[in-house]
Amino acid sequence: MAHDPYRNERLPDLPNVGFATASEKEISDLIQFFMREVERQRPLLLEIVIAGRDRWIETARRIWGVRRLLTEDKLGEIYDYFAQQAGPNPRDQLAALAALRS
Repeated sequence: MAHDPYRNERLPDLPNVGFATASEKEISDLIQFFMREVERQRPLLLEIVIAGRDRWIETARRIWGVRRLLTEDKLGEIYDYFAQQAGPNPRDQLAALAALRS
Protein backbone atom coordinates (compact mmCIF):
# COMPACT_ATOMS: atom_id res chain seq x y z
CA MET A 1 0.00 0.00 0.00
CA ALA A 2 1.32 3.43 -0.97
CA HIS A 3 2.18 6.04 1.64
CA ASP A 4 -0.65 8.57 2.01
CA PRO A 5 0.71 11.88 3.35
CA TYR A 6 -2.84 13.20 3.96
CA ARG A 7 -4.15 10.21 5.90
CA ASN A 8 -4.11 11.98 9.28
CA GLU A 9 -5.92 15.02 7.86
CA ARG A 10 -9.02 13.08 6.82
CA LEU A 11 -12.02 12.48 9.01
CA PRO A 12 -12.86 8.86 9.85
CA ASP A 13 -16.05 7.20 8.67
CA LEU A 14 -19.23 8.59 10.22
CA PRO A 15 -20.28 6.85 13.43
CA ASN A 16 -22.90 4.14 13.01
CA VAL A 17 -24.37 1.24 14.95
CA GLY A 18 -24.13 -1.25 12.09
CA PHE A 19 -26.33 -2.26 9.20
CA ALA A 20 -27.02 -5.97 9.79
CA THR A 21 -30.57 -5.55 11.12
CA ALA A 22 -33.43 -3.20 10.27
CA SER A 23 -33.00 -1.50 13.67
CA GLU A 24 -29.29 -0.98 13.15
CA LYS A 25 -29.86 0.42 9.67
CA GLU A 26 -32.59 2.74 10.93
CA ILE A 27 -30.40 4.21 13.69
CA SER A 28 -27.31 4.38 11.47
CA ASP A 29 -29.30 6.23 8.81
CA LEU A 30 -30.69 8.60 11.47
CA ILE A 31 -27.15 9.36 12.65
CA GLN A 32 -25.76 9.85 9.17
CA PHE A 33 -28.58 12.05 7.85
CA PHE A 34 -28.42 14.21 10.96
CA MET A 35 -24.65 14.54 10.85
CA ARG A 36 -24.67 15.49 7.17
CA GLU A 37 -27.30 18.16 7.88
CA VAL A 38 -25.23 19.59 10.76
CA GLU A 39 -22.17 19.58 8.52
CA ARG A 40 -24.03 21.88 6.11
CA GLN A 41 -24.93 24.28 8.93
CA ARG A 42 -21.53 25.42 10.19
CA PRO A 43 -22.87 27.72 12.95
CA LEU A 44 -24.93 24.85 14.38
CA LEU A 45 -21.92 22.53 14.29
CA LEU A 46 -19.83 25.10 16.13
CA GLU A 47 -22.57 25.74 18.69
CA ILE A 48 -22.83 22.00 19.43
CA VAL A 49 -19.07 21.75 19.97
CA ILE A 50 -18.89 24.92 22.08
CA ALA A 51 -21.75 23.71 24.31
CA GLY A 52 -19.74 20.58 25.10
CA ARG A 53 -20.07 16.83 25.09
CA ASP A 54 -22.35 16.52 28.12
CA ARG A 55 -24.80 19.08 26.77
CA TRP A 56 -24.79 17.33 23.38
CA ILE A 57 -25.59 13.96 24.94
CA GLU A 58 -28.35 15.48 27.06
CA THR A 59 -29.90 17.23 24.05
CA ALA A 60 -29.60 14.21 21.75
CA ARG A 61 -31.26 11.99 24.38
CA ARG A 62 -34.11 14.47 24.73
CA ILE A 63 -34.66 14.67 20.97
CA TRP A 64 -34.06 11.05 19.97
CA GLY A 65 -35.18 9.40 23.18
CA VAL A 66 -33.48 6.42 24.75
CA ARG A 67 -32.83 3.77 22.12
CA ARG A 68 -31.01 0.57 22.83
CA LEU A 69 -28.50 1.06 20.00
CA LEU A 70 -27.99 4.78 20.55
CA THR A 71 -25.81 4.52 23.63
CA GLU A 72 -24.03 7.29 25.50
CA ASP A 73 -20.77 6.02 23.99
CA LYS A 74 -22.22 6.29 20.48
CA LEU A 75 -23.50 9.82 21.18
CA GLY A 76 -20.00 10.63 22.43
CA GLU A 77 -18.54 9.35 19.16
CA ILE A 78 -20.89 11.67 17.27
CA TYR A 79 -19.77 14.62 19.40
CA ASP A 80 -16.11 13.71 18.88
CA TYR A 81 -16.68 13.66 15.13
CA PHE A 82 -18.33 17.08 15.30
CA ALA A 83 -15.34 18.36 17.29
CA GLN A 84 -13.00 17.08 14.58
CA GLN A 85 -15.10 18.76 11.91
CA ALA A 86 -15.11 22.02 13.84
CA GLY A 87 -11.35 22.15 14.10
CA PRO A 88 -9.44 24.55 16.34
CA ASN A 89 -10.97 27.55 18.08
CA PRO A 90 -14.69 26.96 17.46
CA ARG A 91 -15.61 30.09 19.48
CA ASP A 92 -13.44 32.26 17.27
CA GLN A 93 -14.87 30.63 14.16
CA LEU A 94 -18.42 31.25 15.31
CA ALA A 95 -17.60 34.89 16.09
CA ALA A 96 -16.07 35.30 12.63
CA LEU A 97 -19.18 33.84 10.99
CA ALA A 98 -21.39 36.16 13.04
CA ALA A 99 -19.28 39.13 11.97
CA LEU A 100 -19.67 38.14 8.33
CA ARG A 101 -23.45 38.09 8.72
CA SER A 102 -23.52 41.58 10.24
